[in-house]
Amino acid sequence: MNESLDNVYTTFGDPSLLADAISHGLQGSPSNLPIRIRVSILRPLDGKQLTETELNGGIDGQHCPSLEPLVEEWRTAFRQIPHGHSISHLEFDMSSSHKMEQRHIVRLLQAVSTVLNMKAERREVIFSVTGCPEAGRKYLEDSLPARHQTA
Repeated sequence: MNESLDNVYTTFGDPSLLADAISHGLQGSPSNLPIRIRVSILRPLDGKQLTETELNGGIDGQHCPSLEPLVEEWRTAFRQIPHGHSISHLEFDMSSSHKMEQRHIVRLLQAVSTVLNMKAERREVIFSVTGCPEAGRKYLEDSLPARHQTA
């Protein structure tokens, strides 16, 4: 494989785009999925008014009208990834126009990274986090399955 192409990520800024890529890209084989995926977890929130609870890290409940459905949409999209996929890298881009605490969003990252790792052909998926301060990146990466790669 061309080394310059090896560092190219397929970026998904919305859970529905990931779900569409999964359903249309498989064509009978889990190996037709991109090898390196970047998901912009919080991008769908740009331009939305968030509650104080959401800005303070809450992701579920009545005080999270924007984050709760987004979290469920990401979970649903990742559950559609088939067993035996060949995804080798997953990068979580935490960039957001909102200044948000990350203490609870880690649960979403843990859930989707665990699903992805368990369904991998070889359970050697590398996870990384970008788009947030170093302390937040370290906190989030340390909460993910064992293999990390600092972006």
